[in-house]
Amino acid sequence: DYNNDYNDYYQEGADERKLNGKAFMIFFLALVLLVGVGLCLYFFVFAKGEESSEFDNITVNDDRLGTITTVVSEGDNTVTINAYPNSSVTFMGWARGDIFGNIVISEDSTITLSLNDEANYIALFNQTSRSYSDGSLTYTLFNEAHLATVTGVDSFQESTLTLPSIVNVSYQVYKIDDNALSGLDLTEITISEKIIDVGEGNIVGENLASINVSSLNNIYYSYNGSALIESETSTLIAGTTNGQLPEGIVEITSNAYNGNNITSLEVPASVKRIGANAFANCQMLEKVTFAEGSTLESLGQSAFAGCTSLKSINIPSSITKIEDNTFDGCASLNSVEIEGSNIEIGQYAFRGNESLAEFDFSKISSIGRFSFDGAGLTTLTLPDNVVSLSEGAFANSSFESVDLTQNTQLVGLSAQTFRGCEALESVVIPSQYLTIGEYCFSGCSALSQVSFEDNSSLHTIYDNAFNSC
Repeated sequence: DYNNDYNDYYQEGADERKLNGKAFMIFFLALVLLVGVGLCLYFFVFAKGEESSEFDNITVNDDRLGTITTVVSEGDNTVTINAYPNSSVTFMGWARGDIFGNIVISEDSTITLSLNDEANYIALFNQTSRSYSDGSLTYTLFNEAHLATVTGVDSFQESTLTLPSIVNVSYQVYKIDDNALSGLDLTEITISEKIIDVGEGNIVGENLASINVSSLNNIYYSYNGSALIESETSTLIAGTTNGQLPEGIVEITSNAYNGNNITSLEVPASVKRIGANAFANCQMLEKVTFAEGSTLESLGQSAFAGCTSLKSINIPSSITKIEDNTFDGCASLNSVEIEGSNIEIGQYAFRGNESLAEFDFSKISSIGRFSFDGAGLTTLTLPDNVVSLSEGAFANSSFESVDLTQNTQLVGLSAQTFRGCEALESVVIPSQYLTIGEYCFSGCSALSQVSFEDNSSLHTIYDNAFNSC
């Protein structure tokens, strides 16, 4: 009986919970509730006052479900609650509210609460699940916890989607599985107040123009309908075709705009990280600018890969590495301005940039594998600051002339460095070079003259270095 359990629990420990006459209480009601909402440990957390030491390291056990423990931090007046499920059940998350109306707030097994919090919290456990469809979308229903996740698309074919809060009478839709909505071509989506995890690959689409979020949602908010922001971390999760980004966000997450028909973009100065594939395949994106005073620290792999209309980019001084494939396949890119120094260029970073006729290597320290493969570079003067030149770095480029003699740091050429540079007519090999790698100049069909500086140290030319020249 709920009331008897409560009274027994309270009376047995009443004396222990009284601290010097102060009204300071924490009640942990470990009850197995099977009345309508399923299998859970139910906690009422009510705390007032200053003393907390006697409430540290409380343990509540339930043979069917698991164990709950608490650790109090007196310094910041918080209590950390940990859930440890038994092997026969799965911990689903923490909900705030009561057994008749609650909202999931976290999937983590650990939550930290203020000792002045007067809310109810429920630890949700589950044993069984089943599939369900409402005719539009498919779900997994977690029977005991009364939760639901969106798993895919059934017959839904519209361009506007409003995600439900509840399905099948009483199951709270709290999560979208990764890629569950990936097959839809949405122009507008609305996120309910109960969604705490939108998953990956769901809020994307080349024509996505509006993202709406319930004002009651505590995890996400919408910025003018143009971007989905995670409130706690100030992370942009997904964006729309209008390209408005709010000042104050610190991260643009992976795939946030992947495939979107955005045409221009200004990245706020507050953004420190741009995730992998964040703007990949935005084929209509022509212009990207970084706000003055940019604090950008990292550009993720393939961040702008496949942006075939992108014409220019100015990379802020705070960037120290251009990651793998960052501008891979940007066929229209003809201007790259780099403000920093000692920059590392990752592999395939500018591959296929056939419009890129010039590049300033004076700020570059290392050039990765095939980083300029197929680029439109017509001339190359390799400065002394370049200390590493990897395999295939300039393969299939459009060089007519190459000057390697200005660099004294390199002691050889890697395999395939200039392979397939069909317009290259002559090259001078610096005196400090020891080796020329295999296939280094293979396929350079116009190459008619190879000269060696006086006092050459060259001792090895590997197989096929000058094949088909």
